[in-house]
Amino acid sequence: MFKFERQVGRLFECVLVAPLTMKEFEDFRTACRMGFLAVPGSGVVLTDATQLSLLADDVAEQMLDLIKRNNPKIERGAYMVPRRLSSTAMQVTRLFRAAETEQRRVFYDKRSVERWLSPVLAPPEIARLRELLAAIELQT
Repeated sequence: MFKFERQVGRLFECVLVAPLTMKEFEDFRTACRMGFLAVPGSGVVLTDATQLSLLADDVAEQMLDLIKRNNPKIERGAYMVPRRLSSTAMQVTRLFRAAETEQRRVFYDKRSVERWLSPVLAPPEIARLRELLAAIELQT
């Protein structure tokens, strides 16, 4: 399951929940494309993947392809994953490392996400980011 929306400015809110099927991933990719087309300039993305489990090989391959694409519509992206030593966190970290992208990063804690995204956000977007981060429950 996924959610992809924009409520404030150019801050996109994304939630990925297990299991994520190939059909859902394809729908997610389409929602991203349509969302970014609706915004002049670039967007900033917060992805909550703290409820995501290991991706199936075919979905992981497509996720890597999506991450690798140098999308000029994404100024910065933060991908929140469950605790650092979880299998999901390790898989997602490997995907991002393989993608060799600087504008999208994996995070394990909320403060680091806020420090990464806030410098490129307007005050109303920062307020919304803080609301979103407060709602994310990180398991220890």
